[in-house]
Amino acid sequence: MFQGDDGSFVDMHETHGKLESRQNIPIALFLAALGERVRLLPVYDLQGVKSPDATRDGMEWEFKVPEGRTANAIDKALRGASRQAARVLIQVAEELDRQLLEQAIHGRVRRAVNIAEVAILLPGALHHFTRQEILNNTFRGKIG
Repeated sequence: MFQGDDGSFVDMHETHGKLESRQNIPIALFLAALGERVRLLPVYDLQGVKSPDATRDGMEWEFKVPEGRTANAIDKALRGASRQAARVLIQVAEELDRQLLEQAIHGRVRRAVNIAEVAILLPGALHHFTRQEILNNTFRGKIG
């Protein structure tokens, strides 16, 4: 799908799914532009089987684009993502209130013990936070 001169790429499995593709391809291309190797994975529609969206440099990630600009929308996206992978990337709009975003992330990570890392994708910027940074609140104020 995409191959960069620096070894970055985006590769999509043929069964990745149309609905996922619409949201995940732009995210994957952004990450590849940063030099990452992204594979969009097949979708397994089986009860109890985790089906993360992608691998980023070999690590499984779930990508989410919340269906709104509320704390509840962010929480719902994180909750759903945590069922698929320990690493979650959330793409949010530039105008989303940062305090609201931080509050929703902290609340969900505190309750979802399997979330190891959260990445926040804004237009033109990517921020990564470990579980510990979120629980210790050292991530607050660092989202562009």
